Amino acid sequence: MATIAVWGSWHLGTVSAACLAELGQSVLATDLDPAIVSGLRAGRPPVAEPRLAELVRTHLDSGRLSIRDPDDPALGTADVVFLAGDTAVDEEDRSDLAGIERLAERAAKGLRRPALLVVHSQVPVGTTERLAARVSSTSGSPIRATCVPENLRLGAAVEGFLKPDRLVIGAADPSDAAAVRALFPPDCDVLYMSIRSAEMSKHALNAYLATLVSFSSEIGDLCESLGADAYDVERALRADRRVSPKAPMRPGFGFAGATLGRDVQSLRALAAAQGIPSSLMDGVLAVNRRRCAQLLRRLEAELGTLDGRTIALLGLTYKPGTDTLRRSVALEIAGALLQKGTSVRAYDPAVSRLPASACGISLAPDAETAARGADALIVATEWPEFGGLDWNRIGAAMRRPLVFDLKGLLPAQQGGIELRRIGVKA
Repeated sequence: MATIAVWGSWHLGTVSAACLAELGQSVLATDLDPAIVSGLRAGRPPVAEPRLAELVRTHLDSGRLSIRDPDDPALGTADVVFLAGDTAVDEEDRSDLAGIERLAERAAKGLRRPALLVVHSQVPVGTTERLAARVSSTSGSPIRATCVPENLRLGAAVEGFLKPDRLVIGAADPSDAAAVRALFPPDCDVLYMSIRSAEMSKHALNAYLATLVSFSSEIGDLCESLGADAYDVERALRADRRVSPKAPMRPGFGFAGATLGRDVQSLRALAAAQGIPSSLMDGVLAVNRRRCAQLLRRLEAELGTLDGRTIALLGLTYKPGTDTLRRSVALEIAGALLQKGTSVRAYDPAVSRLPASACGISLAPDAETAARGADALIVATEWPEFGGLDWNRIGAAMRRPLVFDLKGLLPAQQGGIELRRIGVKA
């Protein structure tokens, strides 16, 4: 059994460490943030994720998972080094690799033996080879490089790791690929390829999904303008065998969270460096950037000026099943409304306090309190409990029972409210 050192313990790293331990591996996990290390030792992951805290506590007790300080010598004796930091992005969704490079540098300084490097973080093409060279140079030990692009979805990450649709392994040496393969679940499809192809596969997948989202946004806008129903159009598309039933084709607000945008931007940057036009990717981003302005126009068409109005938001997190607020759709909407002079009152079942960056938003203890006296309400995150609310009570609590459902969560004939959906003319 190999000993694995997982560097980076926010979402990706913590999920990876806990799930590798669940699969029977011996895992040492660390992070450069002492607060994260301290929390994990107490069985508290830094991000809420179904089953994650349970797995962390289980394998801290079993001994298969150990949380270490970054200067712990034991980390340097690992057979496999996972770089699993979550790749930061700037306000334009461009990758910031500084955090990943710091993790690689600290891992390299402690290495005491040759090791297999697995770059699990979401990184631009060419990064794995560059990081491996840097780790080898700093440590003085030969490093074998591999790339296993993460494919974890917030709110379903543990299930996605333990029961993946497929596993992509990029490696130059077949024996390294086989060693990596042995670490992951045995019953999934595996695609072996070069390191750069593996990195590119992650860019291509997320850019494809982003393209479908932007395509659906434009179709929704046309349906809304022409009197067609975008949800009926969606059903017709999904009924065609050439379209996946799980394709992200629902009309809505667009994509957020930086994951899709990061890979679109990575492809644009790579294309620019090669002198290749990226017209499609440019268009995908342009459509997505217009979504917030489009929603504000619809609100103004219903309410007139937004200055002095009160808008309720149901849902603040990036996705249901997590408490992650980073780059969420709801916070983008709230920021735009606040700039218009609107009062914003919000409720989310996973959020008990707001970061300083969300100042100006009033947090309510429940959905009905958030809705009380509001001129309109926006369903921004598809928490299942929102679908089961008593919408007659919600509507009665509002100044005007005007509800914009950005996620298609509510039935079209929902009583007690004036329901508005993206892609459907009011």
